[in-house]
Amino acid sequence: MEDNVVFIGDKRYSSYVWIIMNKIEKSPVILKTRGKHIYNAVNIAEFLSRTKNLKIQDIKISSSVFKSEKDNKERRVPEIEIILKK
Repeated sequence: MEDNVVFIGDKRYSSYVWIIMNKIEKSPVILKTRGKHIYNAVNIAEFLSRTKNLKIQDIKISSSVFKSEKDNKERRVPEIEIILKK
């Protein structure tokens, strides 16, 4: 299933749409991201469900703890996985 994971970052939405539409033929696609990119992942998933008739199968939210190199404090960073299927 790792072949069908798409990590969402700073690319243009159209790049992700193209990648997802190519991968969705094989099996469900998992959108993964964290932090400030969660907004992008949700928008891409909503766009695909409205325009390409893909279904949002599942959404998983969690957080990870990272230690800051600057001040050595622990920070929680939110994460999301959105599973899309045809």
